[in-house]
Amino acid sequence: MSNTFKFLNSTPDKKDSAQSLLDTYTDRYTSKQLDRLNANGGPSVVNNDQYQNVVTNQSAIDSAIEANKKDQVVGKLSAEEIRNKFGFSYNEEHANSGGGSTSEEGGRDDGAIFSTDTGEYIGTIDGFEARTSKKMKDRAKGIDPFEAVQDYELEQGFLDNPRKKWNGMNDVAGAVNNVFGENTKLVDVPEAITEKVKIEESPEIKQAKERVATYQNNSLSGKFSDEIYRVEELAEQDQNYDFDSAKQAAGIIAIKNDDKSQEASNLLENKKSDIKMKYIFKT
Repeated sequence: MSNTFKFLNSTPDKKDSAQSLLDTYTDRYTSKQLDRLNANGGPSVVNNDQYQNVVTNQSAIDSAIEANKKDQVVGKLSAEEIRNKFGFSYNEEHANSGGGSTSEEGGRDDGAIFSTDTGEYIGTIDGFEARTSKKMKDRAKGIDPFEAVQDYELEQGFLDNPRKKWNGMNDVAGAVNNVFGENTKLVDVPEAITEKVKIEESPEIKQAKERVATYQNNSLSGKFSDEIYRVEELAEQDQNYDFDSAKQAAGIIAIKNDDKSQEASNLLENKKSDIKMKYIFKT
């Protein structure tokens, strides 16, 4: 058969070269190598199950922190708080009227003030009478005590500068609507909930760790140096010979009591006897 088709029906080895090398050098140590390895801290252990603490509600924590970073709105007052703080009255008829016919600022000619955003009834100026002319000196009746609303606007930073005039319903209603509303509530940041989650690694990473551990083990145990320099093999061979330094090269003498040497000697003698018998050699 031509060499061209030699491997056509062969089953390819599914292991890659790195894995094959790993298999070659894994857990094959002599007793001396194991002693060296243990003396250097023992074999490296890899790819045991490892876990890490993971915060399972991190998104909720981040959302709360981001929400609290935004500009906080404080100092706003509810309708009841405005009435109690500044002296507006509560008129049930006005409250039930639905806020119709209000001005752009939310005020009405009967003294009622409503929210321009929600239409909610806020309060009423008792004894209110609208201005009868547009002259600056002409003032609506009943509004003077409520200039305190503007002072509160300035104090809370809802208004930079006082109004140029304070003489009509629009001034009072505008100030009231500026302080009416809800404050920003800080979001409670939840406590972190942690859970131990197994670390999943790819087969490539696991194999790489095994290769590194095997390399370390082989280095610390002396396996690499033994295989390169054949230290143990040569040491074993040295035990089969004795050396007399006075005789130099002639002083290398095989030790006769070695089992292997004795077996070789016996085999040689048997062969010699067979040959003599075959050719009828005389001794």
